[in-house]
Amino acid sequence: MMEHIAKNGAARTVAADAERLIRLSEELHAHPETAWEEHESARKVAEALD
Repeated sequence: MMEHIAKNGAARTVAADAERLIRLSEELHAHPETAWEEHESARKVAEALD
C-alpha cells in the first residue's frame, strides 16, 4: 500500500514538473560534455533541484 502511495506521489511530482524537466533534458542533450568533465551539466542539474 505504501509503495502505491509513493509511486502516485512521484508520478504527480514528475507530471507537475514535466515541462521543466524536458527543457533541462533537452539543454543537457544539446550541450554534451566529456565523461568525468560534466561541470556545466552538474551545475544545471543542481540549479534545477534548488
